[in-house]
Amino acid sequence: MPGTTIIGVLEQVSAREGLSGIVREPDGTRWTCRFAPDEMLRLRDAWTHTVRIVGAWTGEAIEVCEFLFGDEEIAQRADYDRLHHDSWRPKTLEELAREK
Repeated sequence: MPGTTIIGVLEQVSAREGLSGIVREPDGTRWTCRFAPDEMLRLRDAWTHTVRIVGAWTGEAIEVCEFLFGDEEIAQRADYDRLHHDSWRPKTLEELAREK
């Protein structure tokens, strides 16, 4: 189940023990991410660029379920998330009371 989202620069890519990479966030935090084997070509293109990673933290790495790169692709997803966020959240009692 995805629960971790990070945006940062893909600094390293490795295929030694599965397909993995290191993503550095703007605050300097570095995350190890594990990718599906079919992402190899996209990782090559994304290396040294800003990426958005969504996945599950295993205690050692983020198991990636969604991988975006390129400013336009990331911005489009951020806009989508902003537009659809409220529909996923249940209304509070205060919001329901104001609607009456």
